Amino acid sequence: MRRLTVLVLCGGLWFPGLVVSGMQPGVARAAGSGGAAVRMAQAAQLSPEEMLRQVTVRIVTADNQGSGTLLAKQGNRYLVLTNRHGVRGQTQAQVQTADGQSHRAQVRSAEFQGNPDLAVVEFSSPRTYQTVPLSSFTPREGMTLWVGGYEAESGRFQAIESSIERVLEAPLRQGYQIGYGGTVQQGMSGGPIFEQGSGELIGINGVMAYPIRGNYQDERGQQPPPEQQAQLEKLNWGIPLQRVLERVPVIVAKDYNLPAPNTSELNPVADSQNVGWVAELEKKARLFTVRIDSTSGANGSGVIVARQGNTYTVVTAAHVVCERPQEESADQPCPEHQYTLTTHDGRRVQLNPRQFQIREGIDLAVVQFESAETYPLATIANYKAQADAPVFVAGFPKVSALQDSSWQFNGGRTFEREQGVLQVSSYSLRQNSEGLASAVAQPAFGEGYELVYTSQTGGGMSGGPVLDHNGHVVGIHGLTEGETETRDGAIQLGYSLGIPSQSLVGILEQSKLARNSYQVSDQVAADLMGQEVEEFNQSILLVEKTPIRRNAKDWIELGSQYWRARQYQEAVEAFDEAIAQNPDYTYLAWYGKSLALGGQEDYGNSIEAAKRATQLNRNYVPGLDWLGSIYRVNQDFESALQAIEQAIQLRPQDANLWNNKGLILSDLERYEEARTAMDQAVRLAMRPAFLSNRGLALSSLQRYEEAIADYTQAIQLDPKATKVYYNRGIAFYNLKRHEEAIADYTQVLQIDPKYTQAYNNRGTAFGALNRYEEAIADFNQAIQIDPKLIQAYYNRGVAFYTLKRYEEAIADFNQAIQIDPKLIQAYNNRGVVYADLNRYEEAIADYNQAIQIDPKLAPAYSNRGNTFADLNRNEEAIADYTQAILINPKDASAYYNRGVVYADLNRYEEAIADYNQAIRLDPKLVPAVTTQAEVRKVWGFQKIEQ
Repeated sequence: MRRLTVLVLCGGLWFPGLVVSGMQPGVARAAGSGGAAVRMAQAAQLSPEEMLRQVTVRIVTADNQGSGTLLAKQGNRYLVLTNRHGVRGQTQAQVQTADGQSHRAQVRSAEFQGNPDLAVVEFSSPRTYQTVPLSSFTPREGMTLWVGGYEAESGRFQAIESSIERVLEAPLRQGYQIGYGGTVQQGMSGGPIFEQGSGELIGINGVMAYPIRGNYQDERGQQPPPEQQAQLEKLNWGIPLQRVLERVPVIVAKDYNLPAPNTSELNPVADSQNVGWVAELEKKARLFTVRIDSTSGANGSGVIVARQGNTYTVVTAAHVVCERPQEESADQPCPEHQYTLTTHDGRRVQLNPRQFQIREGIDLAVVQFESAETYPLATIANYKAQADAPVFVAGFPKVSALQDSSWQFNGGRTFEREQGVLQVSSYSLRQNSEGLASAVAQPAFGEGYELVYTSQTGGGMSGGPVLDHNGHVVGIHGLTEGETETRDGAIQLGYSLGIPSQSLVGILEQSKLARNSYQVSDQVAADLMGQEVEEFNQSILLVEKTPIRRNAKDWIELGSQYWRARQYQEAVEAFDEAIAQNPDYTYLAWYGKSLALGGQEDYGNSIEAAKRATQLNRNYVPGLDWLGSIYRVNQDFESALQAIEQAIQLRPQDANLWNNKGLILSDLERYEEARTAMDQAVRLAMRPAFLSNRGLALSSLQRYEEAIADYTQAIQLDPKATKVYYNRGIAFYNLKRHEEAIADYTQVLQIDPKYTQAYNNRGTAFGALNRYEEAIADFNQAIQIDPKLIQAYYNRGVAFYTLKRYEEAIADFNQAIQIDPKLIQAYNNRGVVYADLNRYEEAIADYNQAIQIDPKLAPAYSNRGNTFADLNRNEEAIADYTQAILINPKDASAYYNRGVVYADLNRYEEAIADYNQAIRLDPKLVPAVTTQAEVRKVWGFQKIEQ
């Protein structure tokens, strides 16, 4: 009688599960920092020339003399800005003011960051002196100037008219960036540079033309070629005001309440650092991105998408041109503000609010302007952004109402749609540049915000385009995450959100625009290759390296920038700076530090930082949610559950929290409770992700029909949700509805041809239908895409074995074992192949290895028993069958095979007892095996499971 070996199917399919593994911060409305320019009330009564004289002082030291600028006043103390080279090595000086008075002064020892040619001098006086009015704009070539100072030789005050001839992209080594003409004399260093029209300070003088020792190396260490240096030598050079404010010592800025620097083109994070294809794409984006300014003082951005005749159509965020407070109902009228649109060439157009088309239920608006000029149109993507794909956000962030908006083009990466929505918490921050911040509750996602990305964004960028690396618009930017209620105002800490371009395509199709007036593309951007990857990575790492930070808020936002750029160590250091200042919102810094430590996979310290955040603010829901997520990554599911339940108590209407609770309960294999939690998530928000995750819980309960119903409903909501088709295919497979499973996997591959797990699982379905050649073709494709996909090698080995292509089967099991030396199924199956080839000792060695890894592996004992029986080592065979039965008392084949050996040993009573038990367990077993060839007990196709 033949011994029985049975083909055993093992393992499940890979359930991708929309798991929240990233941060989930709170969100807040983006706000610019306040702070007015420093001006005296009587300034308007003085002419620019007289103002120049009043704010210019003469500075005399023991071995030098120069000029200075009265920068600020605090009580009876005055702060004078000058050049470091004029007071180097000195601690005392005499300051002569415009009224002829001489004052004993102290040279402050605090150094400016970055070592620019700057210094400050202080003196005290009961007299009232005019301090300089500070400009609120960036120097531009062609501006007309007044330059003031005292000649060294005569000691007389000079006021020289001039104009700006050069503004360098990268400042010179000592901070000089403004080049201008005129006969500036020795001794005028440190004197003010005024813009003539406004009579405001834009910088201080420092290097006159044709210096004796000219060093024109820039801050990046680059020396200009000789012909360019000759041009630079012809000009006088000054340090711009914004560079002064960037580099001034923190203690000095606090003592005199100096304003924050303007984030302008002078900032080291300027777009000029982009290279290669990124720089070219930025130039292209600059041409179709516009700025929209409101009479409220706020501003936003927009993108030109269509043209009919001289009428251009611009799309922006609705809240840019309808500045209705968030708490007001959508049926309330928009506030009556006027709006001006500025194109890339500086042309300004007044917009007509009566013609604005505000879309109900989605934060998009369409505005139009007239121009005979030719402006390029952006191309709209008629496809969704790919997961982890490169994107860029273009627009005009504005730090405050008094600071000019400047261009930014910031790279980042996207999240897959459903995963992205799960990555953000329930509050968000609209990114127009208004000064107030208010929470936007989770239903804001109903306004169309379903595109999530890591690009840096600032107030004023709302309405700007989100571009893929084709330069196609994949979304319209509008929100950022953050916290609204802090002493220092709104704090940005988290991701950015936009409205996917498919919504925009729908609006354009419903409009009265002719189809040929706008451009739509279905061409998905290809993957970056080689040098393209390097150039993109360089663009997203352009985070300011040596900033002046005034308070903890600034350090937290800098840490967030580093965190988004995946510069985790720098992020940790920035958050530590905020923690050291110990503001009343220190919990945000601990939270951010936890996020950064999580990015470094330092989960233990990440948990401790998150615990600290939630101890400091026990009502901080994003911190509790993140704590639950990081516990979950660290496999501490009970602690994760405690954290998420605390969060739910504080915010019971947050669907994301209920979804996360369901995932944690699934980790704990408490599937019925997981389903109940997912029920609540679905009731609160009918999202495809929540339906899919409930389907996963139902599948774990083997309630496949209900799971399929959830997956089908999710697909109706999002017909391109690859993971949902994938999961439904798993459910169909488990119901042995293999053709339907194949159809779902095929649909996945039509949407995403590189989805390796779908090839693997479709191959298993083909195998279940005995279509082995098609199965092998799918496994081949999976391996071609991912040469490390262990399941594909393993499954192809099973298919080769079934086709009796034994050497190829052994090669695949070898490869699977090389990738994972503890893959017990591969050892078992290779042992079966060796046994079929009568290579018994190698077979036994493989079974031994499988049993050593897992001593409770019943099939390996049964198969080793078969091999021992083939070698007539019957007692060892009986021992192995007995061990297999002890591990799995319902294994009919083990009883049957032991009965065969008993019969061979003439121990008939024991043989009959085993046959009877085998028949009781499986009545069809004995008749089947007595009439068919022996089939080895092999693990079957292994479906990918997560």
